[in-house]
Amino acid sequence: MTKSAQPRQPRPADSADVMYAFAEGVLDEFFSDPDDLDNYAKLSRGGRGAGAKAGEKVSLGSMELSDHGEVALDILVGSPDIMLTVTHPRFKANITAHYDAGTATMTGARIVHIEGDRKKATRCAEKWFEQLALAGFDDDDENLDDALTALLSGGSSPFDGKSDPGEPPPPSPLDKAMVDALATALTREMKRKKPDMMAHHDGLLALEHSPQSLWPMLDGMVAACTASPRDDASINAWLFLLESQLTLIRYRIDRGWEWAARMAGDYQRKLIEIGHAGRVRPEDFSAMARALGESGIEVKPETREALADAGLALTAAEQRAELPELMRGLMDQMASAASSPFEVAAGLGEATRVMPSEIRCFMAHEFAGSSHAVLRDTVPLMLLSEEQDVRRAAAAALERTATPATMSPEALRRMIAVRNWVPEADRSAIDQAVRAARRKAVDCAQWPPAQDLMITASIIDGSGAQNVILTSRAGRKGVLAGILLKLGIGVADSWCDTGSSRRDINETLATLRHTGTASEVGRAYLDDAIQNAIAAGTTAGRPPGGALLQIAEVVGGADWRDQRLDIVAEAKRLFDALPADQRSPAAIGASLTRSGEWIDEEGFAESWFLDDAETRAIIMRAPRRDMVRAAHRLIAEAMPKRRAEWAERFVLLALRSRTATDRAQKAYANDFVILAHCLCGDGELQAIPLMVAIARHTADIARIARW
Repeated sequence: MTKSAQPRQPRPADSADVMYAFAEGVLDEFFSDPDDLDNYAKLSRGGRGAGAKAGEKVSLGSMELSDHGEVALDILVGSPDIMLTVTHPRFKANITAHYDAGTATMTGARIVHIEGDRKKATRCAEKWFEQLALAGFDDDDENLDDALTALLSGGSSPFDGKSDPGEPPPPSPLDKAMVDALATALTREMKRKKPDMMAHHDGLLALEHSPQSLWPMLDGMVAACTASPRDDASINAWLFLLESQLTLIRYRIDRGWEWAARMAGDYQRKLIEIGHAGRVRPEDFSAMARALGESGIEVKPETREALADAGLALTAAEQRAELPELMRGLMDQMASAASSPFEVAAGLGEATRVMPSEIRCFMAHEFAGSSHAVLRDTVPLMLLSEEQDVRRAAAAALERTATPATMSPEALRRMIAVRNWVPEADRSAIDQAVRAARRKAVDCAQWPPAQDLMITASIIDGSGAQNVILTSRAGRKGVLAGILLKLGIGVADSWCDTGSSRRDINETLATLRHTGTASEVGRAYLDDAIQNAIAAGTTAGRPPGGALLQIAEVVGGADWRDQRLDIVAEAKRLFDALPADQRSPAAIGASLTRSGEWIDEEGFAESWFLDDAETRAIIMRAPRRDMVRAAHRLIAEAMPKRRAEWAERFVLLALRSRTATDRAQKAYANDFVILAHCLCGDGELQAIPLMVAIARHTADIARIARW
């Protein structure tokens, strides 16, 4: 294996180490040509056969770098020292080194001089180091496919030769070896007192580069479920892997990759075959089916029915006779174990996520007429189901049982609260249930007092996702809640624990802040972001889920409605509120120049790139290795369609930064405002440096991305 095809070493952290790693990468790339290496050997020995005199300075060659950089290589004839001169608009650096052709390693390196912006020099060197680490793979597309798998799984996987570079190959023995090793490590982790699954981050990251490993994972799960003796930790480890890989596949489905949708369909078909064959216990089959729901993969109604049939292993007649009794038994268990309707709703969602919707409709009516108050109080939360027939069944059940004896004041309050959280087509049924409750004199409870919670929000990443964490400020136990917002989708996920330990609260905040993109923000931003997300969800036919209602009750969100931000109007309001001197053409230009450097200089912008099938196709149409042409194509063809999305992102980030307590985060507010103002105008995208940088970043990522 050549050096350029070896697994990449961890990125160096020290600034000098970064420069040395970059220099070695340059030499590896340059001397991959045997003629260049032969020329260096002749010149270092005194120039015989190379047409040069001892002591004469001779150019070995030069290399263009991204971000307007260049490196030149020179040698004094008769000396093994290679002089690398790195030039960039912001800095200049000189490094000397020897190169050992036998071992393909750099020796005797020394930084002679650096002038200019040293911070920029380190960041550029780090970026160039990453690019050079894979530069040798560009010469042959099939080598690139093989090598990327080798980088992350420790081996190679044959590429099937199709024109689509994102089509995963069949799983190889090395893919199986990778997931077996990872499952073993996770099993050990599961047996610890406090498992830390993220301690295996590198191995889990490899899953993204080998989606075909889903199939050895499914085989491994079946083997673990049928092993004797049974090892629950091993089963849970395999289940964790399945859920992780299915989630990564769902990301690709969302981004338009046809192969990902086919793979999800194949998983469902294989699962049905496993169920019908009776190869695993019903509870294990149910867990494997729930992994689909946990990953967010949409399951068609007919597939839900097939999964339920396979999992229960009953005939249609047996299902009609036995299913209601099974469900009532489950209801009794839920009622005895749960302390609140929110717990029941969460458990119900987990237990029935991929079951036919008829089962949840049946349970809505059964809950409404139950003798257990906690089950009756769960029905208003079912108004937030993702499935319209379940929402309507819940509304009908509530209208039927709208009496003081069967509907609590809290249930009525919650019905009213979520009325504007569901699609408009479903609101009339809720209105009828509310009117029935008022006619029967059902009392409406007051909202509980709002708790003083700290609100911590991350930057909105390249996929449009933002994490918002709400925590109690003091006390040994308190609230730990999370909301995942996503542009165009709304509230993608939410959860709330009102009895978390201070240790868990602190660890969660530390993890979020470790990313360097999180800051405490004001309540005004929470209200704006949540209501904007609720509106996006109602438009998409996707209510936010019951946990958001629990969060609203804790934080005092009685007024949360489906209220979408008018992005153009908000951008204008924010821009007009800037001091006059910051709205001048010169100030706007300076701001755009600053934000244009974020991709290279700020960690929060690392994920700002386009990642979907259409984008990859546009890049593929550009000449290979011509990243400038690829970026131009993206700006012309892909990015205009995303203009409104990026404007919304920057309006929200401006609002976030204005309320941030962290000074560094607050300092970005005006630059976000100006970006939003420009994107809401009719100027060319090429005139916005950050958008150009995002296009180039997208092309760079696509150059090394596998899937």
